[in-house]
Amino acid sequence: MSESYTLTLNDINSSENLRSMGALAGDIIVNGSLSRVFSSKEDSVATGYRLTEEDVLSSVNLQSMNAKAGDRVLDGTLMRSEKDDAWTQFKYGMDKGGNLLSYGADILEAYLPMGQLTVDFNGFNYESPNELYGEGYAEAEPAERREMLLRTKERAYKKSTVSSLRRMRTVFQELLVVL
Repeated sequence: MSESYTLTLNDINSSENLRSMGALAGDIIVNGSLSRVFSSKEDSVATGYRLTEEDVLSSVNLQSMNAKAGDRVLDGTLMRSEKDDAWTQFKYGMDKGGNLLSYGADILEAYLPMGQLTVDFNGFNYESPNELYGEGYAEAEPAERREMLLRTKERAYKKSTVSSLRRMRTVFQELLVVL
């Protein structure tokens, strides 16, 4: 019988391996292997080789570059661990803020799954709870639905963070052209 476990943001934050694989909240571990539900293979990060203290002490070249244990070597390039750690923390950060209205809406959606109705230039659009929060949401118990809601919010937060970074990079590149 196969054993499965649905990943949370805390699971991913506590595992360097899951972060390097680009796992997202809601992905599933089946018999020790990552089964991608919301992430894709393209989300993986090439991590290279992580230097140990022994590597640094035994290499004059690494010492001359002021390499430290924990830094990485990827395609012959030294990547400082401070930059990697800052990016990882930012990438997998979570907006802990919420308000009474959003909490109330989450409780209502957990007990009475309604989906989402939106209006745009194409008319009315309806997304079912299963489309919004993952397969099996409508059939799940309220406690499991709350977990699925949380994982959806974690994925949305990560997506908005990454798109903000891309916009900032574009603005920065345009500034460099002007200067």
